[in-house]
Amino acid sequence: MSGDANMNDALLRTVDRIAADHATRDVREAAERGDFPADLWAALEDVGLARACVHEYAGGAGLSVPDAMLALRRSAYHALPVPLAETMLANRLLAEAGIALPDGPVTIAAATAGQPPASLRRDDGGGRLSGIAPRVPWAADCPHAVLAAVDGDESFLVLAALDEDAIPGRSANLASEPRCAVALDAARIVALAPMPDA
Repeated sequence: MSGDANMNDALLRTVDRIAADHATRDVREAAERGDFPADLWAALEDVGLARACVHEYAGGAGLSVPDAMLALRRSAYHALPVPLAETMLANRLLAEAGIALPDGPVTIAAATAGQPPASLRRDDGGGRLSGIAPRVPWAADCPHAVLAAVDGDESFLVLAALDEDAIPGRSANLASEPRCAVALDAARIVALAPMPDA
């Protein structure tokens, strides 16, 4: 898709409409109390924004990164209480690695500065992760997380399933956005692939 003005205007109007319809004051207040706005998320998924910058051949909307960032900036303008940025990035990384995209919101479980990445022990069943991912955004609301993991000298991109055993407690940042520590040994590896070059 090209980044022409008409398409960009339509994209911004779409985000504005979704915000007006599904991000009411009640929805925002409920989100601050920990209730995930499922209808808002479904509306964003229905128009393809969760997979906005994934190529069409990989099941995405095929937007250029600058066009996808327009939509993301507009969602930030409306302070939509959902992990749209995390899901856009996670889905792009998964597609580049050749891993099938999961349904629903996806978070990024990144190591913080000064901490090693997650450790991976591979076996016939796919492998096991170990380590703690601190302050993962929206982890309690996302059924999956994407992370980098190392096994010896090899680096992998991992899609992991999260459940309540992997998330011992909730916290939030100053903007009241959810942040959770994730116990990676309790996360289940769904798929992994060598870290993509892109």
